Amino acid sequence: MAIALLVVFSATPSQATSNDPTVYAWEYLTPGSDRLVCQKISLHLKSLPATSTSHSQPIHTHSQIVGDRFCADLTKPLSF
Repeated sequence: MAIALLVVFSATPSQATSNDPTVYAWEYLTPGSDRLVCQKISLHLKSLPATSTSHSQPIHTHSQIVGDRFCADLTKPLSF
């Protein structure tokens, strides 16, 4: 998940038809797995009333495994 957030905040969003940012990233299939898959990660802002204690807005993330061609131009993470 940390890698996904790093990619989300450092990568340029892909062209999409919705207003929600979408990025593609290489991720490990499961924690501890050595198999990398290409994931489409979408961020959706939640509409909540502003509070005086927080200036941030909550988001909902959705990820989906997609074909490797979507991540073809991205560098794969190093294995440890």
